[in-house]
Amino acid sequence: MAVYFASDQKYRHTVDMFVFILTLLLTICSVQGQVTSNLYPYGPGNSDSTLTNGNDLSASVAATTPINFYAERYNTLFVNTNGIISLGCPLPEPQTNDFFNNFPLYPDLNEDGELEKNVLIAPFWADVDTSNNRGNIYYRQSTESTLLNNVTNDVRNVFILYSDYIATWAFISTWENVSFYNHQESSSLDPRNTFQVVLTTDGLNTFVFFLYDTVEWSAGTTLNGDPETGIPTQNNHQAVIGFNRGDGLNGYEDGFPSNVLNLPTDSNVDASGLYAFKIDSEDILSAGCQDGVTIVYTFPVFGNMFGGERVYLIGPCWGISVGDDLKCRFTSSEGDVLQVANGTVESRQSAYCVPEPFFLVGEVTLEVSINDGNTWNYEGVYRIVYPGRVTSIGRVTRLSSSSSDWETADNALTITWDTAQFEVKDRLDAHVLAYREDGSGPRWEEVYTIVTDVENTGSISFTPTATEMVTKDNAFGLIRVQPTNRGIGRKLYTTEHALGYVLEQEYQNNPEVWSNEKCLAWAAEDDSLPTYTDSLLNCPCTLDQALTDSGRFQPDTGCSMFTGSVCTYHVGAKHCVRSVFASSTHAGTQCCYNGDGYLMYAGDTDQGSTNDRSHVWGSEPYLQADKIPSLSHWKHDVITFYYCCLWGTDCRSYMERRITMDCANYEPAEHAIAFGDPHIITFDDSNYTFNGKGEFTLIEVIQPTRFRLDGRFEVIPAFTSTTEKQDGATGLTALVMFENSSDVIQIDKDALNGMALYTGTQALAEGGTKVANWERISFRDQTWLDLKGVSITINNDMGPNKLVTSLTVMFRSSSIGVNITRLEDNEVLSVSVILPSSLQGTSYIIGIFGSYNNEAGDDLQTKYGGFTDPRLATDEEIYQAGLSWRTPESTLFRYDDKTFYDLLNDTNYNPLLTSPDESSLTPSELSFMETTCGNITQCRFDFLVTRDRGIAIATSSAEEHYQWAEEKMLKMTSCTFIPTPRNGIKIYSQMEDGEVVSSYSNNFVGTVIEFGCDEFYVLEGSPKRVCQDDGTYSGSEVINDCIYSPCGGLPVVENGYMELSELDGYQLVTITCDQGYVLEGPSDRQCNGEDWSGVDSRCVDEATVYTTKFEENISGTGKTILYTTAYEDHPSEKPITDCKRNGLIAASCIEGAIIIILLIVIATLLQKGARKGATERGNKSDEEYNGKSNFGMVPENVDEKYESDKKAYQS
Repeated sequence: MAVYFASDQKYRHTVDMFVFILTLLLTICSVQGQVTSNLYPYGPGNSDSTLTNGNDLSASVAATTPINFYAERYNTLFVNTNGIISLGCPLPEPQTNDFFNNFPLYPDLNEDGELEKNVLIAPFWADVDTSNNRGNIYYRQSTESTLLNNVTNDVRNVFILYSDYIATWAFISTWENVSFYNHQESSSLDPRNTFQVVLTTDGLNTFVFFLYDTVEWSAGTTLNGDPETGIPTQNNHQAVIGFNRGDGLNGYEDGFPSNVLNLPTDSNVDASGLYAFKIDSEDILSAGCQDGVTIVYTFPVFGNMFGGERVYLIGPCWGISVGDDLKCRFTSSEGDVLQVANGTVESRQSAYCVPEPFFLVGEVTLEVSINDGNTWNYEGVYRIVYPGRVTSIGRVTRLSSSSSDWETADNALTITWDTAQFEVKDRLDAHVLAYREDGSGPRWEEVYTIVTDVENTGSISFTPTATEMVTKDNAFGLIRVQPTNRGIGRKLYTTEHALGYVLEQEYQNNPEVWSNEKCLAWAAEDDSLPTYTDSLLNCPCTLDQALTDSGRFQPDTGCSMFTGSVCTYHVGAKHCVRSVFASSTHAGTQCCYNGDGYLMYAGDTDQGSTNDRSHVWGSEPYLQADKIPSLSHWKHDVITFYYCCLWGTDCRSYMERRITMDCANYEPAEHAIAFGDPHIITFDDSNYTFNGKGEFTLIEVIQPTRFRLDGRFEVIPAFTSTTEKQDGATGLTALVMFENSSDVIQIDKDALNGMALYTGTQALAEGGTKVANWERISFRDQTWLDLKGVSITINNDMGPNKLVTSLTVMFRSSSIGVNITRLEDNEVLSVSVILPSSLQGTSYIIGIFGSYNNEAGDDLQTKYGGFTDPRLATDEEIYQAGLSWRTPESTLFRYDDKTFYDLLNDTNYNPLLTSPDESSLTPSELSFMETTCGNITQCRFDFLVTRDRGIAIATSSAEEHYQWAEEKMLKMTSCTFIPTPRNGIKIYSQMEDGEVVSSYSNNFVGTVIEFGCDEFYVLEGSPKRVCQDDGTYSGSEVINDCIYSPCGGLPVVENGYMELSELDGYQLVTITCDQGYVLEGPSDRQCNGEDWSGVDSRCVDEATVYTTKFEENISGTGKTILYTTAYEDHPSEKPITDCKRNGLIAASCIEGAIIIILLIVIATLLQKGARKGATERGNKSDEEYNGKSNFGMVPENVDEKYESDKKAYQS
């Protein structure tokens, strides 16, 4: 009979319950031998294989899922007679008594001069012998669902930090009733051992269980044990238990009893005979707790800013009884106590607390008290995450949240949640919370009760009513669901939303009127506040530019093409980005792009890009008005959008106060890159290869900010066809960086995760900055981290294995961005540093990446002063210049047991500066190189040196991406944006070679914009404008606007513009022609309240249409003026009229002028030669005019311009 280690599939919160189940759940299995222990089922009846009986034997197993152990990946394991599993390769044989040493082992176990990598998992490493049927050894790997469910639950129960673990593979090996080598057969004593090892992984995390049913011997004769009992006279001679990395430096033997005979009764998780470990990372992690430990780890390691979830406290053994209370105190980096939350002890190993909502994001200190706050002896770190970056699991969901039913009261509404988030027996309450931010600080108010004391059914339907507790001052909030007893229980929340469904009755009576009033009041209040747009970043002109400028802009979580968000507030947008950090006035820039990748302006559409008075991601130091992540933004920028646009009808008022930051003034960033062997492209586009080995400064900014980035370059083994050793290529394997007083960030290449992230704090030391308190940060389900002065985002979809292949580090003070990539199966990193244009020419920049002054000739600097033009330098000169940037021993880098400064910074390293000849390639290799590299010289060099296809692919990819980004980072000439006028339209088109070729929506050179107005509105400004090469729009300086007139609209004046003045009792429109055009018709028109005076005017090209000079002086009232018009080339003498506007008799000179265009003019103009036409004007004033007649000739062939004008006259 055998007992499952655990077979309950329901999540159990306490180890005590787990132990209880262990002792009760029995399963009868068909196995060879009787086993009465907490072992997993084993034996032939469970499809096990059996290791051949004997001594020092092993069996190879090809794992169907890779096993991650000590940060390395293995695909083969060996089950060994002697109580071990070895990874990668078997132990050398025969295994003598010299083998059985404590971990870590010396790599040359058999002392043959060859170093072996003995990678061991040792549940009981001793000289086991199963000859003559003295025990059996079974093993199997499995993906069977029942087994994996049991393994999953068992991992979750003993590793609270991994309560989301899901096993995808398991391996079980059992040593049943095994004896030891050279046992005295004549003895009446026959000690036997039965134990088991269980390996499990989800493809990333790997756990191991050692389970002991019976241990009756501890050494055997090989370790000087008694030949009858197998027990040595001294306890230090006994079986070795633990883990060996195989590098001679790292091993683990902690957590086991000093006398291995006590293994079945001892444990590291309070479950007799069970020892559990996590073994995939650099350090072995023991399950359970430790007495005397004061460092607390949390699960999860991060949480939603709204709180409400259980924060499990792991590490110390809690010295109080199960069910006793404890307290958690959360403190900001500035020392402010954020809140004290109540908690409880679940078991000796586990406790938890449930925080209330926070008003900040980032890393905070967590302290724990077990004596009601008298002392705080336990401390850890907890990370608070912006709500939009947290998974929707664990939320309350508003069904049909986009329905108008949520906008007003008295509609049937429904909320839902996952019932598993509460206990089955829990009775629940649901309330509406409203957010208020005023002089008393940020806070939540419980304003409406939805239900109380209901069952945990997973949904509530309700019909809300208005409450006077919700007004314009707190018109948005959350819905919270929590246990009725309000103890230390889970709380679930919706996302932020407008509270129209419970808003005060005045709103319910007429939502549109109420909203318009609030919009008007908000606009007046917003206008009274300090201006904030001067400090904002300008938007990139195109989506591609925005994506390359990743140091300053990152995807908007509410409208991202990478996550499939629906862009609720920007319909028609393909993607939006936001400025990463708040401006000096706590504000933020948002830039949205349409399907063509062009910037969408709020001045054109109410779906356009809108800046934020309060940055949506908050502004440090938080906790203050206007700086709270998400919530201050809702107060100033979102609920006001509801007032003006969604509930009200004056959206233009909102858009005029949340304008798009025009891209006409956007200055692209510049970047430098290191990739491959490594190849360097500087900020000023110099290109060279530096084959250094060691740690070097890539860039250091001395002023106006302080920034440094160092790179670690290690050897990549080179291909060689001879036995002579070649060092070959070097590649980037780690980076470390900081800015001003920020946290220090180190990124290492990592065999399991792609890249590993470490953070540390700066510490002053002799010789420069040192780093203390290194900590490895696991992203898990996080894709964004806010740390001190710096934020980090994962750019790729990590997938089930949480593989990081691309990340960006963004520094707050300077907006410097650092992009790091590592393609899967590639041995090296590539790094791109993105500098904002503000640093060009104004900063002091040094390092391997050169200066940033638009001068490529000084990019090959040396640390000691001076420079060489990299385009003229020899390979040796480049190499020596690069070596000068080697970092001193007071390095920023983190070191572990495998890394040593002297070893990494090998001054005797001999680089390979020239690549091998291509003739050394095989046909297959040559074909690969031609296909992958093409003409990319860096790719060809790397492949020839290393023959590593992964490196070649990565080099090609990095170079191509650099060229793409370089193209997109070019400055684009864009004209200053002109908004669509109120009560009017604006139409974009593009001119190429004088032809309109397509419809556009940008403001680049050649773009044509045309304006028009609604009925009863007059257009001010030029009706058509063209974006010119100098970045200005053609036409008048008068801004286009549509002005209401009771007399109705006026036809637009092509090649001219109108201005409307409000005078005493009437409106006056003044018409002006553009330079090179003359006016036909009155220049002033007056609205007397019903009709416009005069007739419609137009502007005509003076090169083809001009007026004659008058032959005689004419004055007085009622006189007739005759003049002639001709279509021809411009005459040498321009017509002049003394009293005129733009070459024509002005209405101000001839009051009430009446223009009668004689049809004979058109008729005669069509005839060959010179033609005359008469225009008769009636003059009712006494003003005097002078002029002379000067006739011109009409060409024989009338051009198209004339034809169109003729038709206009005829109509």
